[in-house]
Amino acid sequence: MADFEQFVGPQIVVLMVSTTQPEDIAAFAQRVGETWKIGRPGVGDGLLLIVAKDDGRLWIAPAKALERVVPDSEARQVSRDVIAPALREGNYFGGLERGVQALIGRISGEGLPKMVAVPPGSFMMGSPASEEGRRDSEGPVREVRIAYTLEVGQHEVTRREFGRFLAATGYRTEAERDVGAQGCAAWGGSKWEYTAGRHWRNPGFDQGEDHPVLCVSWNDAQAYLRWLNESLPGRGYRLLSEAEWEYVARAERGSTPYPWGNDEGGREQCAWANGADATARRQIAGASGWTVANCSDEHAYTAPVGSYRANAFGLHDLHGNVWEWVQDVWHDNYAGAPSDGSAWMTGGDPSRRVLRGGSWFDSPRILRSAGRNWSTPDYRIDIIGFRIARTL
Repeated sequence: MADFEQFVGPQIVVLMVSTTQPEDIAAFAQRVGETWKIGRPGVGDGLLLIVAKDDGRLWIAPAKALERVVPDSEARQVSRDVIAPALREGNYFGGLERGVQALIGRISGEGLPKMVAVPPGSFMMGSPASEEGRRDSEGPVREVRIAYTLEVGQHEVTRREFGRFLAATGYRTEAERDVGAQGCAAWGGSKWEYTAGRHWRNPGFDQGEDHPVLCVSWNDAQAYLRWLNESLPGRGYRLLSEAEWEYVARAERGSTPYPWGNDEGGREQCAWANGADATARRQIAGASGWTVANCSDEHAYTAPVGSYRANAFGLHDLHGNVWEWVQDVWHDNYAGAPSDGSAWMTGGDPSRRVLRGGSWFDSPRILRSAGRNWSTPDYRIDIIGFRIARTL
């Protein structure tokens, strides 16, 4: 019954078969599994994939695979979206290879940002009128109670992690599709301008795969999250709410403006955050007149995630490196805001979304824990990225 068989790695067995009858497939899977001892603990903790040649439908033998067996719904999705189109084009091996890789990612969570559990707690959100650099949008100060455990990305989503999403889905970012404007906004030495050809792969300066992804809109971030949730059902990945973001950024430090304390623009910044500093002033065109920290971290633009000290919750880069999209609609102040940590989605300006944290471009006081900004959901610039979270 099998047209041919193919092994992909030590734990994956793929068979192409000529029948499309489920009962035949099930019996065949059982015989093959027993013969090759697939899925027996201590013998072959592998995964048997059986693909119907005619229509690309996919069956999975009842075998243990890496961390868990792929649910039928995920197998059907990979079959429909990845394997079947390639088979219709006659690209059997290419389709199988892509399908297997997609399944491996779904089984193991490979490529998922490392997550950190953050305990429940309460904090005072916003900034007092006496805080240097404070804006009216940062008040009134009020208590917020997070009554649940959060799981938060230890760092911002990296180029490597975002690239896996694009490779698996074929998605093109809004900068790559020139939605509303050409490319991505980039610093040109005197101002920001949308620049054709600028996007997450080519932001205008060198980045490694472990740098935060840039030039991604709020809409792009939502597309990434949809893919994660389709790949790993039931986990509920999302952006942080604005209140959650400030809670994890303050990390039980109280009302100090910065994670390192009260010192604006001192040497401590370069240990904790990638903001504008002496390196930026020296290496970035047009930065000679910037207000910068009195230190040098040797990263003029983005830095590899995790390069700076973690806060008390074990999270990196909440201050600086790149601004982070959060879920909330923009409101001009906190009057009437929820006090339970949920995203504020009613009222305000639905054409704007909130940004938090500051970036490599920003002066020290912009990196304050209370600092906030906004942009439109389709806006992309080489100082904006995002971080993921979920409720446990």
